[in-house]
Amino acid sequence: RLVEVIVAYLKKSGYTPMIMHTGNDLEEEVRCMERLKRMNVDGMMVLSTGITNRHREIVEQSEIPILFLGQRFPYGSSVVYDDYHAGLDAGKYLGSKGVQDVVVFWVGEEDPAVGKQRKQGVTDGLQSCQVPQIELVETTFFYEDAVKNMERLLQERALPDAVICATDRIAEGVYKALAKRNIAIGKEVSVMGFGNYETSELLTPPLGELGRSQCGDDHSDDTGETGEQSTDYTVSFGRKKKCKTGKIGCVKRVRVRTLFVYFIQKKECIFGTDSK
Repeated sequence: RLVEVIVAYLKKSGYTPMIMHTGNDLEEEVRCMERLKRMNVDGMMVLSTGITNRHREIVEQSEIPILFLGQRFPYGSSVVYDDYHAGLDAGKYLGSKGVQDVVVFWVGEEDPAVGKQRKQGVTDGLQSCQVPQIELVETTFFYEDAVKNMERLLQERALPDAVICATDRIAEGVYKALAKRNIAIGKEVSVMGFGNYETSELLTPPLGELGRSQCGDDHSDDTGETGEQSTDYTVSFGRKKKCKTGKIGCVKRVRVRTLFVYFIQKKECIFGTDSK
C-alpha cells in the first residue's frame, strides 16, 4: 500500500517510477542501488531491510537524493516509524489482558527497526506487566517460513496464551499453522501482528481494521506538532460467548504510535466505542 501511494504521487508529478524488488536481500538491495545510480535516475527511495557501510558509500558517492524508508539512516535522509513505542504499547496492551505465557514470533536483528527496536518495545511492554513466561522464537518475513516455524513450535511446546508476531504476514502464517491443528484462534489462543494488509480481513476470525490519523498539507498531525503522527488501531476480541451485539468478537478503538497493529484476543470481550 505504501508503494502504491508513492507510485501514484510520482506519476501525478510527472515522474516515471521504476521498482526493483530485492526480497529482503541486503546484497541485492545494494546491487539495485548501484544499477539505478548508473542509470542516472533523478532520485531513489529505498525500503531497506538494514543499513550497511555499502549503503553509506553509495549515498556519499551519489549526486542524486536518496531517501531511506523504514530504517534510520544516520548519514542522510530517512523516514522511520516509532517502532519501539509501537511495540511497547502493543506489549503493554497484551500484558494488561492477564496472559501468562506469550510467544514473541520475530525476525532476526539484521533488521534494526523491526528485529531490534520493535521487538525490544514488545518485550519491555510485556515485562512491565510482569508476564511470567515470554519465549522469543525467530522466523523470517516470509509467510511460508512462518507456517513451518509455527508448526515446529507447536510440536515442541504447549499452546501459549498468545502469539505476538513481528508483522501481519507472519501472523497469517501463524493462522495457517494453527488451522492445520484445528486450534480456534480467539477461543484457545490470541494472535497479534503489526501491519495493514487487506488479506488479513480474509482470515477467520479476521484481524481488525486500522485507521491512520490524517495529516494536513503542512505535514503536521492533529496535535499540531510537525513530524509525528499517531495511529488508531482497532482491536478485535474473539471469545466463546457472544457479545451483546450477537457477534463473536467485539471491537474497541485504542491509540498506538505510528504503526498498524492487528490483535485477536482469546479471553474476554471488552465493550466500548471509539476512544482516544
